Amino acid sequence: MVIFFILPVLVMDRTRFGTIPVPNPAVVSREAPDGGSVMVNCDTGTAVAVNATGTLVWKFIDGMRSPGAIAEAVGHHFGMAPEAVQADVDTLLATLADDGFVGYEIPGTLR
Repeated sequence: MVIFFILPVLVMDRTRFGTIPVPNPAVVSREAPDGGSVMVNCDTGTAVAVNATGTLVWKFIDGMRSPGAIAEAVGHHFGMAPEAVQADVDTLLATLADDGFVGYEIPGTLR
């Protein structure tokens, strides 16, 4: 758990760290009837609202999928090419990382 709190700070230099987004276990989310979600980072009190596509991206952030694999899964869900959604997935991941909702694995430390 201590490693995770360091990761959001270290994520700025991703060249030294892994590329697999890892969800912060302190994040709670509530899905709305329209498929969107509100997520709260209990470490910081920061909240973010996402639409149904953002909710789907959040569900695919499992510590196993790369951003490319997440885009592939989202694209498949909507019948689109992964390249068509990759920029949006990358933007959401960057926002979530900046706010501490996800971190990135330091290779060789978590497995």
